[in-house]
Amino acid sequence: MGGRTGSIEMDAVAGSGRRRTARAVFVGRGLRPRQGVEKDEVEAYKWAQLSAQNGDLSGSDLRSRLERRLKKKQIEEGKKRASEFRPKTE
Repeated sequence: MGGRTGSIEMDAVAGSGRRRTARAVFVGRGLRPRQGVEKDEVEAYKWAQLSAQNGDLSGSDLRSRLERRLKKKQIEEGKKRASEFRPKTE
């Protein structure tokens, strides 16, 4: 992924649950990729997992939908990425 992902990730973690879910939805759907952001459902799963862990119902819903279409290895990779994620600090 290119462009502004660092600042988007920081906003996603520091911001509200809505921002986290918006990030997961944007990456997961990839309907309108812009500025070098490509569709990555494993990355979307990571963000949905993080959102759901923080009590966001939209994140939980997205995670469930992704689980229905991802392969087991993809889900495991998404969970691994979520568990390893650490917010960037400035």
